[in-house]
Amino acid sequence: MVSSSHSESNVSCVPADAPGVTYLFGPFRLDPAERVLTKSGLQVPLVPKSFDTLLLLVRSAPHLVAKSALMSTVWRDSFVEEANLTVAISSLRKALGDDNPEERHFIQTASKIGYRFVAEVERVAPGSDALSAAAADAEPARIAPTHAVQMSSDEEPRSSRRRLAWYAAAFIAVALAMGAFTWQRGLGKSSPIRSVAVLPFRMTGTPGQNTYLGVGVSTALINQLSGGTELMVPSAGAVSSAVKGPVGDPVSAGHELGVDAVLDGDIHFSQAGITVDATLTRVSDGKKTWFLTFTEPADPNLSLADVLEERIATRISSSLADLVAIRGARRSDSRSDKARTAYLRGRYYWNRRTEDTLRKSIASFQEAIAEDPNYALAYAGLADSYALLASFSIEPGRQASSSARSAALSAIHLDPSLAEPHASLGMIAFFTDWDYKTAEEEFQKAIALEPNYATAHHWYALDLAAVNRPDEALYEIHKAEQLEPLSPIISTNVGWILYLNRRYPDAEQALQRVLEIDPTFVRARTRLGITYTTEGRYKLAVQELSQALKLSGGDPYIKGLLGAAQAHSGERAGAERLVAQLVKESRQHYVPPFSIALIYIGLGRRTDALRWLQKAYEDHSTSMVYARVDPELDLIRSNSDFQNILAQMKF
Repeated sequence: MVSSSHSESNVSCVPADAPGVTYLFGPFRLDPAERVLTKSGLQVPLVPKSFDTLLLLVRSAPHLVAKSALMSTVWRDSFVEEANLTVAISSLRKALGDDNPEERHFIQTASKIGYRFVAEVERVAPGSDALSAAAADAEPARIAPTHAVQMSSDEEPRSSRRRLAWYAAAFIAVALAMGAFTWQRGLGKSSPIRSVAVLPFRMTGTPGQNTYLGVGVSTALINQLSGGTELMVPSAGAVSSAVKGPVGDPVSAGHELGVDAVLDGDIHFSQAGITVDATLTRVSDGKKTWFLTFTEPADPNLSLADVLEERIATRISSSLADLVAIRGARRSDSRSDKARTAYLRGRYYWNRRTEDTLRKSIASFQEAIAEDPNYALAYAGLADSYALLASFSIEPGRQASSSARSAALSAIHLDPSLAEPHASLGMIAFFTDWDYKTAEEEFQKAIALEPNYATAHHWYALDLAAVNRPDEALYEIHKAEQLEPLSPIISTNVGWILYLNRRYPDAEQALQRVLEIDPTFVRARTRLGITYTTEGRYKLAVQELSQALKLSGGDPYIKGLLGAAQAHSGERAGAERLVAQLVKESRQHYVPPFSIALIYIGLGRRTDALRWLQKAYEDHSTSMVYARVDPELDLIRSNSDFQNILAQMKF
């Protein structure tokens, strides 16, 4: 047995691989230079951190590698939870077929200390017989999409910067849509490009905001390329972690990121308009293989600017089709410009997360379907919108989820390869059916179909938090945030999961960062108000929730939270007025019973609170999914009647 301290010392002096060295173990071949793991010649997909973890374990075999050594080596310069390592080991075991805890053939656990690679490893130098034999059996490996689990927190942008990013993206989209551009193909067809890194676009004419605006544009391109191609496209988080400071040399950046080509560009603002230049550089020889340039007059009144970022990416990736490994249009895509425009408008409204905008998103997706009845993505968007009507307690769960399920199944029928509807089915199983097993299966299916689909990781994280698996929940929500670092709802739910884990100061910081970017984002302000209430900071809670209620247009769920904060703070008269209003409103339209129960808890009227919680159980009020872990319910947690409600949920 090798001691932990010896192992850490051993790891620190593991030599770097000589050029061309590979490792063979069982039916597997690990190639550090190409960053590929193959089994009998077929590639085994691994996310970057799982690959790095495996490489360190294999290099160190048969010695024990301490957890601290793995964390400091694989996740250096990153803030992560130990759960990241646990999940990386779990995914490795699944990839290696080593996930039977009774019989480990590859990775052995030393409880509370670390891990040891126990299979026999053969280190093969280039040109050896063993390597040649392995190569002879190998089939060409298909490079799967990948994403990073690192996170960059170098910047905290402001809302004005974000709006400018949206305008920048919109102007680019309009110009591209009008065809006011020229592009030129260069060299490189003989050397296919299978991996592309998109660097933050450089900004001029907007002093002090350069980096953030460029990140906004590049993130949209990353999302499109990674979702619509067979390219390996590092996430925005991976790029920002690997490339520190201003990017002056795309070739050096490409070597650092291990990609075939780098896409970067410049966006210049002036009073006359906006000029854009984009360039694709081949890393192997530094040649510019493609470029795009155009100028478009500025339009400060352009609406829905942020959603049009997706159009930029679509146009650019289409222009790149001859040079990179484009998969081709999926059946989920529509040929109708009107349908695509309606779909993008629907996604914009859906991302705003209020009752009014969710209703508008449904209308937009229905418009897209009317234009193109076979538009699978529009059905998926419709499913997502109905699912959020339920999860946001706007409609009874059973009512909204019936429509969501129907739309999701239609999307799957039209395009079985689509990840989005499986995530929607997972959301329905989680929030409405309270069927954890099915929810997890659907979320995992969505992630398997599209590993870079941030919403699947996001919703899966909420599911894991509700069933009290906090480490895994934090892992998934951080992964979602790294894939979509500009998503306000994902960043908001980073705060929510920290809150459910009772890490209140961390939750506050996460939610305040969202509000610095967008002070009008209702969900973040609501979650911050809940956090203040639980901490006993009632004055701040009432301020936040009053503002959230005004921004929402009178959301009854927020009204209940405000009443609860008032009750806890001693403002009993105000709380009594609000609960009376909600009870009266519930006779006219849907009011989540959970909201009324919260006020009664604050007033100390436990019998009334339990009566409304029983109603919340009966109509599957979606806030009930967090009942096992939600600190808002701590005052009645030990009550036998409440425990009976939890037992009925079987969740």
